[in-house]
Amino acid sequence: MPTTLYTTLTATPWALACTTALTTTALSLLTALATILHEDLHPKGRHHRP
Repeated sequence: MPTTLYTTLTATPWALACTTALTTTALSLLTALATILHEDLHPKGRHHRP
C-alpha cells in the first residue's frame, strides 16, 4: 500500500511537484498553528499582558 501511494504521488514531475507543494503548505500551516497555540499557552514576551 505505501509503495502504491508513493508511486502514484511521484509518477510524473507534475505529481511530484504538487505533492511537494501540498506537503510544504501543510507543514507550514501546522507550524503556524503550533506557534499560535504555544503563544496562547505560554504568554511570554512582547504579547504578554499583565
